[in-house]
Amino acid sequence: MGFTTVNTNKKLSIEQSFEIVLFNKLNEIKCNDLGTIDALLNSLDGFYMEGKSSDQTMDIYKLKSSYKKYISIGVYSEYKGFRFESISPVIYNYILKNGVYKEKFSKKDFFMLVYKIGNEEYLLKKSYYNGQSYYLVDTYCAYD
Repeated sequence: MGFTTVNTNKKLSIEQSFEIVLFNKLNEIKCNDLGTIDALLNSLDGFYMEGKSSDQTMDIYKLKSSYKKYISIGVYSEYKGFRFESISPVIYNYILKNGVYKEKFSKKDFFMLVYKIGNEEYLLKKSYYNGQSYYLVDTYCAYD
């Protein structure tokens, strides 16, 4: 199982990683009932719910530090979708390489680049904090 989107069968041509498997599964279920992603993350032993985002629009789940990776998942509470944040660029780079740039999304002083693969859109942002790069990918259910 490589990285695939719901509507295409493009595969990532590198060794499978935990980030890819997790992103794949979240992407696959993002259009299911609200709460489905929360239920999955709660069922995984490695994640814990940290709380709500500062604007109260998403529940934030983090991978336990004992796993020696940084993964944060924001699950939107008002619509179907999620934010995947990691220090690994593998998903971010895949979407940049295989997607088609559509537009720049801006909200106040925050912006993300919108890329499309098949019928799906992904919002990308790379940020730096304390000398570390963080890669964010937002995706939403397009069928609502």
